[in-house]
Amino acid sequence: MSKININKTADIDSIRGVRQNELSQLAKSASTKTPEKAAKSEDKLELSDRAAEVGKLVDQVKQLPDVRQEKVAELRVQIAAGEYQPTDEEIANAIIKDESKA
Repeated sequence: MSKININKTADIDSIRGVRQNELSQLAKSASTKTPEKAAKSEDKLELSDRAAEVGKLVDQVKQLPDVRQEKVAELRVQIAAGEYQPTDEEIANAIIKDESKA
């Protein structure tokens, strides 16, 4: 059987030198290509007319009060006069709606 000499460092050094040259050439070519890529690729944000309309509507909704004071006042008057008689179904639906928010 033949022996393998693993102590030869001369071959490794030559391979390492070639590989370092290849890496430096790749780095140089990458650095020259990077500005071109940066110039070509720009981030853009384009909103459709519908998206702009939705944005306006969202802003309008945010400006609405959380509590409709007129409705509350009207219901208080009805309750005080004994005129507010919600059905069982209306009460159940209100409870379900309230629970689904939590």
